[in-house]
Amino acid sequence: MPDTKNHLFFKISNVLCENNQKKPAEECYSLHRSTNSPCNDYGKCRIWEKTLEQLQYVEYDLEKNSFLKACPGSGKTEVVGLKSAYEFKKWTKKTTGIAVLTYTNKATDVITERVQQFAGSSGISHPHFIGTIDSWMHRFILNPFAHLVTDYSGNDDDQSIHLIDKSSDAEFLKNKKFSTKYSYFETGCIQANEFYFLDKECDQIIFSSGKFQIDSQRKKGVINRSLKSELKQIKTEFWKSGFVTHQDVDIICYKILNDNPEICKLLSNRFSIIIIDECQDLSSLKIDIFRLLKKSGSIFHLVGDLHQSIFSYNNADFKKIIQFTEEEKFTIIPLTKNFRSVQSIVNTCCKLVENQEQILGCDDVPNKSHCLIFSYQKEKIHEIPENFSDYLKTNGYNVEKSAILIRNNSNKNSLMGRTTQKMTFSKLAPSAIYLWSLNDTEYKKESLNYFGVFLSKFLFPNEKHNYRNFYGPTDVPNHQWRLFLANLLNRCNQPGSLADFTQIWTDWRVKFNETFPVIFEDIQSQYGWLALEKIIEKNMIKSSPSGYKNSPVIKTINDIKHQVDKTIEISTIHSAKGKTFDSILLVSSSQSSGERDTGSGYWQHWLDIDNANGESARFAYVASSRPKFLLAWAISEKDYEDRSKIEQLKKLGFNPSGSIGINKESVVDGQNTLKKWF
Repeated sequence: MPDTKNHLFFKISNVLCENNQKKPAEECYSLHRSTNSPCNDYGKCRIWEKTLEQLQYVEYDLEKNSFLKACPGSGKTEVVGLKSAYEFKKWTKKTTGIAVLTYTNKATDVITERVQQFAGSSGISHPHFIGTIDSWMHRFILNPFAHLVTDYSGNDDDQSIHLIDKSSDAEFLKNKKFSTKYSYFETGCIQANEFYFLDKECDQIIFSSGKFQIDSQRKKGVINRSLKSELKQIKTEFWKSGFVTHQDVDIICYKILNDNPEICKLLSNRFSIIIIDECQDLSSLKIDIFRLLKKSGSIFHLVGDLHQSIFSYNNADFKKIIQFTEEEKFTIIPLTKNFRSVQSIVNTCCKLVENQEQILGCDDVPNKSHCLIFSYQKEKIHEIPENFSDYLKTNGYNVEKSAILIRNNSNKNSLMGRTTQKMTFSKLAPSAIYLWSLNDTEYKKESLNYFGVFLSKFLFPNEKHNYRNFYGPTDVPNHQWRLFLANLLNRCNQPGSLADFTQIWTDWRVKFNETFPVIFEDIQSQYGWLALEKIIEKNMIKSSPSGYKNSPVIKTINDIKHQVDKTIEISTIHSAKGKTFDSILLVSSSQSSGERDTGSGYWQHWLDIDNANGESARFAYVASSRPKFLLAWAISEKDYEDRSKIEQLKKLGFNPSGSIGINKESVVDGQNTLKKWF
């Protein structure tokens, strides 16, 4: 590779900006700033601003396999867009092109925009393709050739495949062709859309119906030879009838290319170059598909950060990426400049995943502690959003550009104050009706949660409930339960109904017990699965909250609105991936669940590089690499008081800084550093 920035600048700008006279960056920018150039609204030359590493990748030989090993905040998507524009503009072939594949529509839009800016609209036209991996596979492999594997004859010469959702409960799926003959694992008959094959031999079966408790129960069961044979048979019939699930697509596409080398060669000729962004998220089967194309002649340019592989539940396998790149002798091109985070945060993130590379971050802000540890009391976890927001305001951070991150939704609910188990039962229904009236997405979710708990007691007292879907029964489709709850809540909020909370508790309770069963019976006929259900109890709310029977209802439920601080984002780590914040607080579970086979929400698992095959550490890495200026972790008060545990965290670069959930004064400036330990 050329090792001077000037040489690379002249070579790339000659193609993208027609700078054939080798004008320096400032002169080239001045000449183009009044034209419709990609730098016009940017304030500076967009090529010269790139680092030497970035320009080396843009100019790297397209005919040689490469792996762009990008650290967080390295601007990899921008560079992929620039690389794509550079290669598209040089391209001269008419029947073969470049496929630029991403995982999200957002990333697709960013890359497309970059290509259009530098190469014009014609740059993204035939023979090239920019889009998600799934859309590319559907368009060029599945739809044209699936019938060769599935034996689907089609209708009126239309052999297009029909996608069926894994959670669909459509009546035709109960057909004996698409469902097991008997019930298994006490979960009912298994339908063809409720499982898929994990491996290319179709030997490993994964249950995935979208119903958490049912899937968990089935996963614990033993799949004997007879059941495995039956499942393969109903999946075969499912495919033969022209149906597939999203999870089936990978195995079918693999079979198409593996069983038909001539098709694999045709596709390889059609896309001789394939660039894949976020390659660490590739499943084993997708890697096997790309291996087949590689053997047929396609050249690959992979882009990603293997330390950010946190989708094992989606069968992502970064180890196979390592194997693929090593066996095929890919050239490793590093991006080691982090433009997002200050150096202190970068150093801590590297230690989490034992990354030995020298990653250069931004300058630390003088007189600021960038990596902090706070403590919280388990029973006061819901105070964290307000207190962290206060801390940010006090110390000059932008609350609206900050976030609180949590490992999973159950902990997120606790953080947001959604503790239905601790709420007085009589307050569940009025709280749900009240929150539903506020027309706010988060409050509506909380409303469904409260109302789901309340109704399940009367409608399905002896059945298992899906707490992940507002406590609906496990055998009722998730979307139907949600629509049912929403319909009821809409009716309860109609004028003259149950939304008058100025009434005293005694009067409102009597009205609810009289009115709600009538509302229920009125809409019951809309839901077939409710046809035989009845609310037998006449007094659904038996008594008013203790000491409040003569108080207005609003006086006892208005305080539930307080529980979500609307100025700060609260998100799971998965949802925050790819985002940038000024500051984040990563909240640990109060204790270990003891499960080492899954990514944990407990901070000590984050420090154990072997836990869950390293995924626990990668979760912490992804979360901790999101902020620019402030990385904070919150751990339980009990752990915080353990000197040996604090020493562990100090070695990572964290500064112990007091309580985040009890005494607001202790967190000002983040300087409560437990002096006795220093």
